[in-house]
Amino acid sequence: QLQVEPDKTVVFRKKFNLDSGAQAKMRRARLLLSPIADKGVVYLNGWKVGDCASNHQNSDLNLNGLLRVGDNVIVVVITNTGPSGNMARECLIIP
Repeated sequence: QLQVEPDKTVVFRKKFNLDSGAQAKMRRARLLLSPIADKGVVYLNGWKVGDCASNHQNSDLNLNGLLRVGDNVIVVVITNTGPSGNMARECLIIP
């Protein structure tokens, strides 16, 4: 689990590549994130795909066909407004 210092904002970024076969299977993909504390905003390829604001519940975000052939980038911006904050332990793309 990645910790976020009090009153700080951090950005986590993951770049990955999909070939045309993999991309075709991901048209209705979802992004599953384990709990984030305190507030998270998730982007895929520059498009906002959702907000995460619970440190007790997983987030399930629809990627709405935004995955493309070639390079893709997921960005999670975490803002900690309290004494302790953290990034999700798990970040999974489900076809």
